[in-house]
Amino acid sequence: MRHRLISSLGILLGTLLIVTIPLQAQQGSISGQVTDQSTGQALAQAQIQVLGTGTSGGALSDAQGNFTVSLDPGSYSIVAVLLGYETVRIDGISISGGAATEITVGMTTTALALAPISVTVSRGQEASSLSAPAHVSIVTADDISRIASTSTADFLKGLPGVDVSQVGINQSNTVTRGFNNVFSGALLVLTDYRYARVPSIRLNNYNLHPTTPLDIERIEVVLGPAAALYGPNASSGVMHIITSSPIDRPGTSMALSGDSLKASRTYGEGGPCAIDL
Repeated sequence: MRHRLISSLGILLGTLLIVTIPLQAQQGSISGQVTDQSTGQALAQAQIQVLGTGTSGGALSDAQGNFTVSLDPGSYSIVAVLLGYETVRIDGISISGGAATEITVGMTTTALALAPISVTVSRGQEASSLSAPAHVSIVTADDISRIASTSTADFLKGLPGVDVSQVGINQSNTVTRGFNNVFSGALLVLTDYRYARVPSIRLNNYNLHPTTPLDIERIEVVLGPAAALYGPNASSGVMHIITSSPIDRPGTSMALSGDSLKASRTYGEGGPCAIDL
């Protein structure tokens, strides 16, 4: 019984070998190398796609530019694709059973046509606030001259979207986005395109602002995020104080202010009496 079982297993294994060998013999292959046609340098990571009447396949060229694809006998076409090179197609490649076909794929460099990139800037020449890319409220010099103030924040009271809270005689908190708080450091404050706050603690203290109201030409307030215009730290709005040019406004000015709480201030600015002097 045992001898009969061993004989049956031997016959079965022999049959499988007999069937497998012809099947393996029917397979062929395409082997080749992808090179730069002008320099002859091997090209790695080229995508090889095989199309034909039999089984289709594909491969990537290795570091030496070599590739191998096993296929059934038939007629095939090879398409080679690599970034920076023209696509190459080779037709009429015949594959025979048990044979390896060697080919060389030469590729030519080509310029890539990229999509156009448009770069635009919003800072530059002065434009109307109606055409600005963000909502801008402007306090003019005439508005400043009519407002009695103890700090720069007083000029912003009444602007739409601006929350100004008084926390002392000469101190106010201003917020354009979010909640008002004690320090309200989120609003970016600039004076003539330069930071006008204490950057180490992100504190906007208008009482310490050195610019006098007589020297302010206008105040621009941007309610929304304005990083594209003013750089980082402008996600919660911007207050930009623009001072007057001494050339455009020659002369000397002085102003006095006081209130019932015995707080008083004296403002003054001086310049040339005339442009020609």
